Amino acid sequence: MKYIGMIVFLVVILALVAGAIIYMSNRCALFFPSIPKRAWVWGFVALFVIAFLCMTAFATVANPIGKAVFIIGGIGISIFIFSLLSVALVDIVNLIFHFKPHIRGILSISLAALLTIYGIW
Repeated sequence: MKYIGMIVFLVVILALVAGAIIYMSNRCALFFPSIPKRAWVWGFVALFVIAFLCMTAFATVANPIGKAVFIIGGIGISIFIFSLLSVALVDIVNLIFHFKPHIRGILSISLAALLTIYGIW
């Protein structure tokens, strides 16, 4: 009972991540209908797990390869977060301007790429 607060916090965070992955998968399946939704879900889950493991496993490593893996994991998480934010922003803008789905996809990918490049630079 001592760690119930941490367990609840972990469950809430994992539920939010699962919701974000499902939301991103639905949007990407709408933007690019040639790839099925199940492939998007598995792709986002795999990328998120790999990036998360890279960041947690190599957080305190002193060797240069470990640092490079940690940096790659951090960039992967930032790409996921910026993609999520750009898709949400494009969905909000779509309420006013009503873009076609492939235009929304191009806008969200380009916005996420710009934010990621600016964040790395």
